[in-house]
Amino acid sequence: LGHSHLNRVRSALDHRNLPLAGTGPSHLAAVWLHDVWVHNTDYAAIDDHGEIEFNSYVIAQAESQIVDMSDAIYCVQFGGSGHVILGLQRLSPPFDFVYPGAPDLPIEPNAMILPMDLVSAALDAHMAPYMLQLKALRRMIKQPIICLETPPPYEDDAYVASHLGSYIASPENVVGAPLRRKLFLLHSQKVRNFCEENEIEYMPCPPQTLTDDGYLVREGYGEDATHANLWYGEQVLRQIEGRILQKIGAFTAFA
Repeated sequence: LGHSHLNRVRSALDHRNLPLAGTGPSHLAAVWLHDVWVHNTDYAAIDDHGEIEFNSYVIAQAESQIVDMSDAIYCVQFGGSGHVILGLQRLSPPFDFVYPGAPDLPIEPNAMILPMDLVSAALDAHMAPYMLQLKALRRMIKQPIICLETPPPYEDDAYVASHLGSYIASPENVVGAPLRRKLFLLHSQKVRNFCEENEIEYMPCPPQTLTDDGYLVREGYGEDATHANLWYGEQVLRQIEGRILQKIGAFTAFA
């Protein structure tokens, strides 16, 4: 289950040209991937009591296709846009902060240095919709959940500026790589902490997709400034296979 970042995993599965899930070899794992874009599905909503509840239709669709749910693992890649919204376009006035886990990362030129707590609160507001979805899913199902970290940021500022798509109109107004990395690290820390508190396994980016400085390697750059590519999706699939100790032998997308 997931949003736009999961499209790279979908592309990698399509590229493998696998048989449909349920028809592949029984000793291999099968993947059912929910295509959120077919019906523009909302994964969660507020119920009559003001509580967040996960979309039961999505779970019912999955359970109707999977013969033995006792062996099922839900892999999710919800959201990830929180740090992108804050860390792509240079705001006016520009801001920056010191991330304790990487205190030596440079500060944006002429930036107002904000306390990390303030940046953290702003990030929380952007993350809230998809974090509530993850919380609602955990409440609804008993099966294990693996939360996939979103792809790391690009280091190449020129590449980012020339692959903005519809994100921002001014390529000269893109923040530098260090701030993108700090916001990514803070975002990942928040998701990881949430997972630890809610019995969800957190799976960080595949190590081979990171440069020594913690950015996405060039082989993983995608067609826009924030999403990775098919190669990155394949590395995630191999990471999942290593985690479940099984090769993936079949795949079906459902909506």
